[in-house]
Amino acid sequence: MTKLPDLATLIATHPNLLSDWLSLSAQLQSLHPTSLEFNLTRVCWEFGLLFEVPTNDDATRRQLRAEFGLTEAAAKWCLNLAHAVNDQRMATTVPAPLSDLDVIALSQCPIDRRLPANPFARDLIAETQCDVEVVGCTARRSYDEEPGQVATLQIQGECKAKQPQTDILIFIMVYNERRQLIAFDSSTKIYANQRSATPINRYLHLPIDQKISKITVRPARDPRW
Repeated sequence: MTKLPDLATLIATHPNLLSDWLSLSAQLQSLHPTSLEFNLTRVCWEFGLLFEVPTNDDATRRQLRAEFGLTEAAAKWCLNLAHAVNDQRMATTVPAPLSDLDVIALSQCPIDRRLPANPFARDLIAETQCDVEVVGCTARRSYDEEPGQVATLQIQGECKAKQPQTDILIFIMVYNERRQLIAFDSSTKIYANQRSATPINRYLHLPIDQKISKITVRPARDPRW
């Protein structure tokens, strides 16, 4: 069973993932929660408990039971998670921005030229868990939708899997100099029992003034299975 502090730490330190459930649920899979923990975390997200700590625990617990049909124990678990997330946020300090030597300024990258390889970071643990190898990943500033405002990154590569038993999603995550998630894509999929390699060819749109510190490409089992 996943420890509640681990869930709270993940949620508190990745606030950008709260924008949609798919992003958050994909990250939750790395902690291997039980089905109950996973479903209760979704209740917390839908109810808004992961965004703001409740001001009245008793009223919130009654509302959770009435609206979601939770047991008393499940409602208390949700409240405990909400408070743990809030405590983690209060205790977490914002890391100092990386230096210009550690980041790539999009505005200085020529169009249709590859970015240096250094921002790429493979998630080897996730690859091992899913029996997937991500190879040959590159990024290039392919074009500007609005000159001087929006730049488009093209991420290319390949995923090799050994007959996966379930569908696997490939997540591409781009981080800025403050280590904040600024672009995300999960459109590439490896299908169950697929034998051939899966190409990665995705386009991510970012403000031209962004600086990139890391691009992570990692597999995760489709949470719908």
